[in-house]
Amino acid sequence: MTSTHTREQLFQAKSWKTVRRPGVAAEWITGADFDIFTVTGVVMVKALFGITTTLIAGNILPLIEILTAVPAATVPLCAVTGGNWNTDVAGTMYGWTGLVTDDLLAGAVIGAQGAAAGTNDWNGGFVVLTEGVINVDNAVASTAGVIDWYITYLPMTPTAVITVL
Repeated sequence: MTSTHTREQLFQAKSWKTVRRPGVAAEWITGADFDIFTVTGVVMVKALFGITTTLIAGNILPLIEILTAVPAATVPLCAVTGGNWNTDVAGTMYGWTGLVTDDLLAGAVIGAQGAAAGTNDWNGGFVVLTEGVINVDNAVASTAGVIDWYITYLPMTPTAVITVL
């Protein structure tokens, strides 16, 4: 039997969930990749963004990827950062459009950015993820900085959940 539910009906039938992952300064200082969320089951992602809580200092160039369980693979969720994140003050938002080909960009201090600003406008529709670990790929060390990460998702399978790492 084929489902005839529209996308809007599916969204209304389930509850969106948002998870916050507090930042850790040591993650940026080491200049290495670090895990932020675990995906269990199948989820539809509506938004993934970060907000600085402590000044960024050190020209970091991160991108977001998922390390999938089956098949085992590293899959970029965004292409690359839109530029060096350096001297970004607390409250700066980092987001991407939901399109894999787009950059992870810094936006203005606190507040979602719209299409006119060209950043943090979730125009990719949605991103469906299967089980795996969402990771920040960061090869450049910073001398300071903390970014809290947020993800808003819709569980698509009965046991689907995103947890903080």
